[in-house]
Amino acid sequence: MELDINIRLISICLKNTRVFSEILRLSLLAMAVFGFLANAKWFDIGGSFLFLMVAVVLFSVLAACDLGYRYFSNEDMFYHVRALRGEIRLNVLGRDKENRNRYFKLSEDLIKASVVFLVSASLVLSVGLAGGLNA
Repeated sequence: MELDINIRLISICLKNTRVFSEILRLSLLAMAVFGFLANAKWFDIGGSFLFLMVAVVLFSVLAACDLGYRYFSNEDMFYHVRALRGEIRLNVLGRDKENRNRYFKLSEDLIKASVVFLVSASLVLSVGLAGGLNA
């Protein structure tokens, strides 16, 4: 029974990591699209350069937030699973609980920031793309 609970916890952690890694993939794809558009002959980058550069910076910050989320959420799950397994002594349990709560809060803030940066970067990128298409 205990092994089944541990396996379920680990699978939930891996599933959530995979789901939120899609945000990272979107960010990297958007930066690649910007590189393609910078070299495209049918796209005039002149007037929309500022918008596109801001979008690339926002997508870069988004990627950093998402990588931070992945790291801290895995650290959070490490302390949580270790406490459930009972692998630690009682005098360490309080410190592990503090670490778990701190990493959980940090990973929650990072995923919220990732979503905000994704929306912001997408809006700025769409304005830049609308201004750069040749008529």
